[in-house]
Amino acid sequence: FNLDASNPEEYGGYYGWGCIEPYSTTDNVDWELYFKMIGGSGNSESDCGKDKDPLASIAMSQGVKNISGSKWDAAHVKLGGKWRMPTVAEWEELKAKCILSNNTSNSKYYICTSNNGNSIILPTAGFHNSDGEGGQGSFYYWSSSSYTNDDPKYAAYYKGTKIGMYSSRRYIGCPIRPVWDDNMPEPTEIKAVDLGLPSGTKWANINLGASTIEEPGDYYGWGCVEPYSTTEYVDWPIYFQKLGKTGTAGWDNKKCGTGDDPLKDYVNYDNPMSIDGTKYDAAHEKCGGNWHIPTKSDWDELIKNCTWTWQGTGYKVTNNVNGNYIFLPAGGKHFGGITDKGGNTGYYWCASPIQNDPNNVRAIYENATCLYFNSGNLILFDYNYLDYGLRCKGFTIRPVMK
Repeated sequence: FNLDASNPEEYGGYYGWGCIEPYSTTDNVDWELYFKMIGGSGNSESDCGKDKDPLASIAMSQGVKNISGSKWDAAHVKLGGKWRMPTVAEWEELKAKCILSNNTSNSKYYICTSNNGNSIILPTAGFHNSDGEGGQGSFYYWSSSSYTNDDPKYAAYYKGTKIGMYSSRRYIGCPIRPVWDDNMPEPTEIKAVDLGLPSGTKWANINLGASTIEEPGDYYGWGCVEPYSTTEYVDWPIYFQKLGKTGTAGWDNKKCGTGDDPLKDYVNYDNPMSIDGTKYDAAHEKCGGNWHIPTKSDWDELIKNCTWTWQGTGYKVTNNVNGNYIFLPAGGKHFGGITDKGGNTGYYWCASPIQNDPNNVRAIYENATCLYFNSGNLILFDYNYLDYGLRCKGFTIRPVMK
């Protein structure tokens, strides 16, 4: 079947390249909608390959890269296991090894038959663009591969009665035919890496919600144990909803530290407390055991005792004695309606709230400590950097344990 279909002849969903949810039949499909669905802030093709494009590092690659098996692969995300989108090479193999025939009078599908006698049906579902659905009578299927001309607007897809590769703008909605890959590696499991730190603290090998060391994982508000979705508009009302409050429409930062704030005891001005190991600690709730969100002192220790080397999309953090390392991807942040600057900057939560700021009493209520970095800077934000660590912002989390 096609992805989202319930029988071999159904068209299934129409997906933008890298979208994990399909367009609806009433959507006006364009760049603005596409970027919203992948969590970017762009609205035109000129934004492709830039900071506003979460897929920039793939789309701007020299030569062909692909999203197969990644968090941008709708087949893998929705079906799990070893299901994924097919690459260009796999479509070419299908083209070379199978015979395509149309033995139906209404041309609703083609039959693709192998020399072992087995066959699949490829519905002629067409595509979905700004004019609605079109092209029915022929088939259009995404591959997982970027296009070979290194233009970030395009990805490779297959169409026609003879199966051929073409380039299409990434926002166009096409069906997806999943493939099962016995050789696909199992997702990376969370493991404790001993970096030889004086406190004995061990750091996780991956971010919370990630399946590989390069993925940023999920984006959490401070104290939230469920992540924001890529389509949620992140602000104070949705933040308080994530904290378990109902009827939060119209709520803003003035609710922080009040009786309506579930975290009021932790951001108490006179005695602020860390959330590590509590019911507001996403790492502890999701991973169990002794896993927890790192405190400010945990981050301080990591910075002072390890060598940080920028490697294009994040930092390799290596112990100076035993040589063990972790990789901290620059996953950016989720705030407003976008995921911002993935691949260039990193924002990681600390479990520690802001300490007393004599110049701004409200700062401790609204902010929490976080690590910020880019290729040239490492900063632990506290009250000297107000608004960088607003509790409602969606940052990544790297669990630690002792």
